[in-house]
Amino acid sequence: MERDTQLAVAPFTATATGRVASSRPNSPPQVRSTPKIRVLHVLPSVARGGIEEGVLSLLRKLDRNRFSPMLACPPQLIEAYGRELAEIDLQVYPLQRLVRPSQVFVIAQLVRVLRAAAPDIVHTHLFVTSLCVAPVAKLFGVRTLVESCRIREGWRGNASRRYWIDRQVNRFVNANVTNSDALRRYLLEVKRFPKDKVVVIRNGRDLSGVLAPPLNEETALREEFHLSPQDTVVVAPGRLEIQKGHNYLLEALPEVLGRFPDLRLLIVGEGSLRGQMTDKITKLNLQDHVTLTGYRKDVYDLFRLSDLVVLPSLFEGLPLVAIEAGALGKTILATSVDGTPEVVLHGVTGWLVPPANSADLAQAMCKLLGDSGLRARLGEQARMYVAQAYSFDRLVAETERLYVRLSGRSRPEKREVIRPCAES
Repeated sequence: MERDTQLAVAPFTATATGRVASSRPNSPPQVRSTPKIRVLHVLPSVARGGIEEGVLSLLRKLDRNRFSPMLACPPQLIEAYGRELAEIDLQVYPLQRLVRPSQVFVIAQLVRVLRAAAPDIVHTHLFVTSLCVAPVAKLFGVRTLVESCRIREGWRGNASRRYWIDRQVNRFVNANVTNSDALRRYLLEVKRFPKDKVVVIRNGRDLSGVLAPPLNEETALREEFHLSPQDTVVVAPGRLEIQKGHNYLLEALPEVLGRFPDLRLLIVGEGSLRGQMTDKITKLNLQDHVTLTGYRKDVYDLFRLSDLVVLPSLFEGLPLVAIEAGALGKTILATSVDGTPEVVLHGVTGWLVPPANSADLAQAMCKLLGDSGLRARLGEQARMYVAQAYSFDRLVAETERLYVRLSGRSRPEKREVIRPCAES
């Protein structure tokens, strides 16, 4: 695949200094070893969330001796990543948000990105990305496509006939990567994908950032959010979208406040429902007890500050929040959906309740907030379990092995030496 010499989408290489470097290759050397596997990750997101954090961590950790990683994503996400992206040795291609195959101008932009990046593997995240990218990538000569399914699309229901288009697009895909046994069952039983394509690579988390020294002192955070020492602090991280189930948490609060009048809830994240949630907080007269913090880089500091972390999702993949909270020894109260019970073991490393049930959520919150000994025991067991079961190094190694297998480079190629032609 030839590189496009007149790019409307200019790639740049993020370096450790944050400066833009040329992404054009030098002339081929006379002696070279096995070429690196060029992997292009494509994200449709305009904001940072769990999926985006996971992709960023993977791009940071891929072995640069064997892989040349690249990222195509909307400019808004590039801006949201900020310095963290600039510090990675990585080619980045701005690509406007692509959610429908009918976006002709964005598809044309994708074509230019594919020509410039010349990837061996295109790795898409979420089906909507594959719907737009997979056929185009195959048409322009990309041999290998990987799709990550990190969450069940609960809004689409479970009727298999609704996934006809998924199965058609999946004909272009070489491997479907999922992060939990629950999602594997979803792909096999609901979407009816071929069994030999579905690969489970369990979520992992680079805990170096989670366990790093706090960005902010506890006293400073308490002052910022007007928290007194006797306040009970609950943190609910997650994008402000229907999937995260915040409405049920808000509806549970009046009952919990009856027992814990000093409770303060910090909902950490940004999303399209901010206005609706603000209205609901006012309607329920919770203004003195609930704060929408927006996106925070110091979310781990808020975990440390909290007495309880709550994840009231309606559907999930395998939530990174549970891994992060567990690594900090915090008890997490979560809904028993999809892959969540694989990391939140009920009564062992956390507490589970049914989804979309405010009454059960309120009862569980009261139980946990009223028993500090139980919270301490669950938090410590979560710390040990997460460290053992959800290593990010394991996730990276399994992903690298998949890339190598799919690229057909399972065995090292012979060192190539370009010899001068023999004289006649």
